[in-house]
Amino acid sequence: MSVNTQTENGVIRELAIRHSWDGFVALYWNSETEEISLRVKTGADDFEVHEIPQDAALDAWNHPFAYAETCLKTGRHPRPINA
Repeated sequence: MSVNTQTENGVIRELAIRHSWDGFVALYWNSETEEISLRVKTGADDFEVHEIPQDAALDAWNHPFAYAETCLKTGRHPRPINA
């Protein structure tokens, strides 16, 4: 079931979520700003990645830890390998 949250900057729509025994990974889209973000909460890990390029959303969803690590190291958002 998709969850929508109204904010002063538009509606945040949950695009996808997957649960594991110790948490979840969720992908969100803001209808006003069109920003895509990722939230990861598993065990000791609890982080968000913002301003994901639209063409990288699926890559971030499939590889959230690698994506976040690359963002932290470079300060940039990676593009999918086949882009």
